[in-house]
Amino acid sequence: MAARTRLIGVDAARALALFGMVATHVYPDLASGGGVTVAHQLASGRASAAFAVLAGVGLALASGGPRLPDPQRVTELRLRTLVRAVVLAGLGLWLGGTGTPVAVILTYYALLFVLALPMIAWPPRRTALVAAGVAIVMPFVSFALREAIWADLPPGGPNLSFELVAADPAAALRALLLTGYYPVTSWVAYIAAGLCIGRLMLDSPRVERSLAVGGALLALGAIALSSILLGPLGGFDAIVEAEMLAPEQVAATINNSLYGTTPTSTWWWLAVRTPHSTTPLDLVHTIGTSMLLIAVCLWVARRAPRPMSVLADVGCMTMTLYTAHVWILSTTVLPEDDNASYVLQILVMTVFAVAWRSRFQRGPLEQATKALSDRVIGLLPITTSSRPTSHP
Repeated sequence: MAARTRLIGVDAARALALFGMVATHVYPDLASGGGVTVAHQLASGRASAAFAVLAGVGLALASGGPRLPDPQRVTELRLRTLVRAVVLAGLGLWLGGTGTPVAVILTYYALLFVLALPMIAWPPRRTALVAAGVAIVMPFVSFALREAIWADLPPGGPNLSFELVAADPAAALRALLLTGYYPVTSWVAYIAAGLCIGRLMLDSPRVERSLAVGGALLALGAIALSSILLGPLGGFDAIVEAEMLAPEQVAATINNSLYGTTPTSTWWWLAVRTPHSTTPLDLVHTIGTSMLLIAVCLWVARRAPRPMSVLADVGCMTMTLYTAHVWILSTTVLPEDDNASYVLQILVMTVFAVAWRSRFQRGPLEQATKALSDRVIGLLPITTSSRPTSHP
C-alpha cells in the first residue's frame, strides 16, 4: 500500500501542475483593474516548473526510486527516455505550427530529457549539487551571453515549429538553450532536482515533512532575498534607471511575468523572482514550491488515497492531455467565457482520464510512446529488464 500511495501522490501532483498550466493559458495575466489575476498569481511559473521537476521524479521512480539501478537497467531506461524525447519534440514542433497562443513546452521538455540521460544513474547528492549549481550559476552565464551577443532579440520569441527549425536551425537551437521561453540550460536545475527527490524514500513521513519544510524555506527565502536586493540594496531603482521607464511600469513587469529570460540592461535584473524570468531566485523559489506541492500531495494521498486516485488518473497521461489542450486552444470550439472554458477543459480531462484508466494503464500517447520504445529496444542487442516501471 505504501508504494501505491506514493505513486498516487506523485501522479496527483503532476495533474495539479497540468491544471495550473491550463489556468495560465486560459485566463489573462492582467485583470480588468490592472492587477495580476489570481490564476497567474498562483500558477504562473510555478506550474510549468513543477511539470519539469516531476519529470525528474518520474525518471528516478522508473529506474528504481531509492535503489540505484544496475547498468543494464540504466541502458534500457536511457533508450526509452531518448525515444520519449523524440516523440515529445515531434509533438512540440507540430503544436508550435498550429497557431496556438500557448508557449509550447514540449520541445524544450524533450531536450531536458536528453540532458538528463547522464544523471539517471546518479545518487541524489550529486543531482542535488547539479540542481543547486545550475540554478545559481547558469542564469549569470545566460545573461552574459545574451548581453554580448543577442541583446536585441525580442523576449521569448516565436513558438518552435518544424517550419522554424527548417528555416533557421541555429535560431531554434539558441532559443532552446538560452533565449526561449523555457531555456533548458537553466531549466536543467528542475529535472535534476526532480531526480534527487525521486531517489528519496517518498513513502516515508519523515521525507514528506522534510520536503515540505525544505520547499517552504526555499520558496520564502527567495521571496525575502529578492525583496532585500530590490528594496534596501537599491536593485529596483537601478533597474528603473537602466530601463529609463517609470517606476510603475517596471513594478508592473516585475510583479507580472517575463518571457523566459530577463532584459540585459542591468545585472540587477537577476535579483528578481518574477515568473518565467529564469533568475537564480526564480529557479530556487519554483523548486521550493514544487517540493511543497509534492509533499502536500503525498501527505493527502497517504490519508485519502481513493479521492486522490482521480487526480492520479489525470497525472498518468499528461502528455496526451497537454497535447489535446494546446491543440484545442488553436481552434474556436471552446466557450469565450474564461471560467466556462477552464471548467469544461478540466472536467473533460478528468472524465476522460478516469474512463480511460479504468481499461488501460497508460494514456493514448503514453502507450504509443511505450510501444515505439519497445520496438526500438527490441531491434537492439541488449537484454531488457523484466521489472516494470512505475512511472513513464
